[in-house]
Amino acid sequence: MRVVLDARAISWTGIGRYTRRLLEHLALFDADTEYVVLLRGEDETTWIPPGPNFRPLVSDARPYRLDEQTLLPRQIRRVRPDLVHFPHFNVPVGYREKFVVTIQDTTMLRFSSHCDTSVWKQPVRLSKRTLARLTMASAVRRAHKVLAPSQYTADDLERMFKADPGRTVVIRYAVDPPATDPEPVPGVSGEPYLLYVGNAYPHKNLGTLIGATEDLVKDHHQLRLVIAGPPDECSHRLRSTVQTSAVGDHVMFVGQVTDRQLSWLYRHAALFVLPSFSEGFGFTGLEAMAHETPVVAARATCLPEIYGEAAQYFDPHVKAELVTAVDTLLRDEGRRASLASAGITQAGTYSWDAMARATLEAYRA
Repeated sequence: MRVVLDARAISWTGIGRYTRRLLEHLALFDADTEYVVLLRGEDETTWIPPGPNFRPLVSDARPYRLDEQTLLPRQIRRVRPDLVHFPHFNVPVGYREKFVVTIQDTTMLRFSSHCDTSVWKQPVRLSKRTLARLTMASAVRRAHKVLAPSQYTADDLERMFKADPGRTVVIRYAVDPPATDPEPVPGVSGEPYLLYVGNAYPHKNLGTLIGATEDLVKDHHQLRLVIAGPPDECSHRLRSTVQTSAVGDHVMFVGQVTDRQLSWLYRHAALFVLPSFSEGFGFTGLEAMAHETPVVAARATCLPEIYGEAAQYFDPHVKAELVTAVDTLLRDEGRRASLASAGITQAGTYSWDAMARATLEAYRA
């Protein structure tokens, strides 16, 4: 069997990590399939094929651009694959051969990823969301198999696009083990802190988290909120707002951190908080659990399914519930220890090896 795996997003965060781990673990037990791995030119020198049956193929087709719709199908057809795996919804509309697609979530169809609310940009944002919806709908309806990281996402695809449940396979992801040599983050030490890791998009609901922090510091005077994530338009706007607010001294933006620094942040946080309105899997909460850090999570979308009984939940629309959840845990050492222990167990139920084996079964089917 010859499989083309579209890894043009291998350097991205969520999708990239999923793609890297899939390739690495497929190589551990599948020496029979020929894998042709599509890469962007800048990634060719940094990606090392994990086995002799994996070979890179550079593609100039840029994600979300017109050449993805025109150049990519022609390039794939020249390889003459038995199957193509697209790990994201951006499947060329004109590609009509056998393929499998992974749909991470439908968040971008419900929430904007832009923080600039200028009226003149609204038509552009609406056009992008409309195109994304049409592309995702086309991919889901044409795919021979649709892979989803949670049952919530699978059900959502059925509700939104009438996806055939018989062609949808739930294959959950996993998290990497904690770094053995964590690296301290400058300026973060001493006082207890809440930790958030990720983007600052509107659906991440960081405004509620910051508002809750403002209430919490009235009783927990030394408490801080540490926000780690890539600098972008949303994080810059959020930082500007926080710096001029009453809680400015208690909120710290550390920007993009290395894996070793992230491991250190998880290990030393009093609590990890994920207030998001929508997630497809919830990587960061599981990462915190793997580091024995108690998790406070929104009772929303897939999070209760993925975290089970190992998290303290709250309604993300109600700031007071978040305040109560965090305040209770900060005062109850026994409950924190119980959540930390449950989190280790919960994170251990997910395996990259199991993910790769289930994906190969989907290919063969």
